[in-house]
Amino acid sequence: MAAARPRIILFDGEIPHESTPQANFIEMQQHQKASTHGLLYDVNRDHRAMSVPRPPPSTNFAQPTHRTPTPARKPPTYNPSDYGFTAKMRSPTAMFIGAVLGAIVGGVLANYKALNGDDITPVAAQWVSLVGSLFYRAMTCIVIPLVLSSMALSVSEMLRIGKGTAIAWRVALYFLLTKVLAATTGLQRDITSDCRM
Repeated sequence: MAAARPRIILFDGEIPHESTPQANFIEMQQHQKASTHGLLYDVNRDHRAMSVPRPPPSTNFAQPTHRTPTPARKPPTYNPSDYGFTAKMRSPTAMFIGAVLGAIVGGVLANYKALNGDDITPVAAQWVSLVGSLFYRAMTCIVIPLVLSSMALSVSEMLRIGKGTAIAWRVALYFLLTKVLAATTGLQRDITSDCRM
């Protein structure tokens, strides 16, 4: 049987009378212990100056006899009126109404001569084309960065899950095929336009 190890005594005797932070802390603990009858922290006594004592904690842990059932909460719904005018204009209903109105205005302007018997003045045509070209340029400014960022995100996600090479070959093949088709379409237009001259 192995010999018993000697016990290590960390503190034996009285509190040292020198003024160190550790000695002050131990002295404060013993003073509090004596004043609260063995409790280091009294829950009923708030140690802040001029405070109201807390009531003792409740020891009644019995379940209530009658509990009202809480109704199930509905998930939050999208209400455009909560977010102002711009959110109302982004709602699907507003987009559908705008598309229908745009188609109607476009049809009226395209058939203006047949409906009215008079042609649109060049100044009015320039103003209408200005709105269309501004819309087209705004869409180009939004779509191109959106497509590039979504492509970068999808490539990084493919590389993260480890299927980058398999999908990269498929994308490269599809990209090459579409470029060849676009080039042949452009060549075909050039050939047919040369034949007409």
